[in-house]
Amino acid sequence: MDWEMAPPAEATPGVARMPARPAPRPRPRVPAPPAPDFEVEMHVDAVEVHRVRADAWRRLAAWAVDGALLGAVLAAMLLPVLGPALGAGGTAELRDVVVPTVLAVALVAFAYQWLGIALTGATPGMLLAGLRVVGPDGRRPSPGRAAARSGLALLSTAALGTGVLLALFTRSGRGAHDLGAGTWVVLSARRKATP
Repeated sequence: MDWEMAPPAEATPGVARMPARPAPRPRPRVPAPPAPDFEVEMHVDAVEVHRVRADAWRRLAAWAVDGALLGAVLAAMLLPVLGPALGAGGTAELRDVVVPTVLAVALVAFAYQWLGIALTGATPGMLLAGLRVVGPDGRRPSPGRAAARSGLALLSTAALGTGVLLALFTRSGRGAHDLGAGTWVVLSARRKATP
């Protein structure tokens, strides 16, 4: 059969032919930039952190809840020990139990504050009042900063509460323990979103 005389081939129904792709062009090689003969130092400007000062009534509510919880824990720990020692038939004198009791109260109060702030950014009372503690960067304080704040809070409370009450009367809403530790008590993000 002669090619010129042959009928054209029929396309198979349902099969489409794809056009042939052109061969890819080779990419030109770009030489690597020369290494600089100096060191580059990066300086990051300070980050602006917006804080909303906690209302005084929220701080008071948080202190009341924390005080009640802490008092219940301390009563459960100390009454079984101190009750029989100081009762009618007890042999211990008051001066024999004051120092261990004060140390136990201070240790439990420190642990209560420190663990709450280091783990969640707030004590249980602060969580219920919609507050949290933040550091200078606006985030939850590091465990070291939380420990410093908790220790300073004990001293603020021991000074007849004047260091703690300072938070109600300062423009920034920071107590002596917040000023010393570089922390702020602010509204939590959930409370800021709701009017």
